[in-house]
Amino acid sequence: MQKRWEFTGVSGKKYTFEVYPKSAQLPATGGIYIVTYSHPRGHLSGFQVNTLCMGVANNLNSTIEDLRQQESLAKDCWNYTCILCLDNADLRHECFDDLHAINSIHN
Repeated sequence: MQKRWEFTGVSGKKYTFEVYPKSAQLPATGGIYIVTYSHPRGHLSGFQVNTLCMGVANNLNSTIEDLRQQESLAKDCWNYTCILCLDNADLRHECFDDLHAINSIHN
């Protein structure tokens, strides 16, 4: 899997997220998370990334730890977590709104 993944908001702005395996310990900082099921599309076609849920967190590590307890995400084959660390709460919410608008259309 790639170490970074780019998501595009409804505004057209691109956001580069770091990609972690589901079991990884994440930074205890604020940011945006996108829980995904990701799989290869073919030899040279790259990866298909399916958004399972996304949100804003003051502490990415503890928020994701809580999500690991949800059986519904395990049934949806959650295997990677994409994070964008943002300390500024206002900026977090602005970026989340931009990203969520487009991802809710495709989910």
